[in-house]
Amino acid sequence: YTERDVFVLNFASGQIASAIEREHAREELRQSEKRCRRMVEEAGDIVYTTDLSGNFTYVNPPIIKLTGYDEQELLGHNSSMLVDEEWVKQVKAFYFGQLRRSNKESVFEFPIRTKQGSRRW
Repeated sequence: YTERDVFVLNFASGQIASAIEREHAREELRQSEKRCRRMVEEAGDIVYTTDLSGNFTYVNPPIIKLTGYDEQELLGHNSSMLVDEEWVKQVKAFYFGQLRRSNKESVFEFPIRTKQGSRRW
């Protein structure tokens, strides 16, 4: 083999090794995401995410069970649709404060109205 052949083979083997390492890292990330999703899906607590306008972008099964709404009835709709009328001001104040402080996560308990109209905590 010429010096150039050795260089090309070394370069190619390095590229192949890097590609294999990246694929292993991607697979580890996929497995980690699956574990995290399973933990959130199986959690007993309500877990959801919203966009900056308050529209649901993710809801876990306990919120579906609690509210009586299915996933499609919640996703893309504003989370305020669930807030009990008597709590609207407190909930708005809490979340506006959170936004003002740039908090990314929070815990806040308040009553909601279910699809059937009952009040639930």
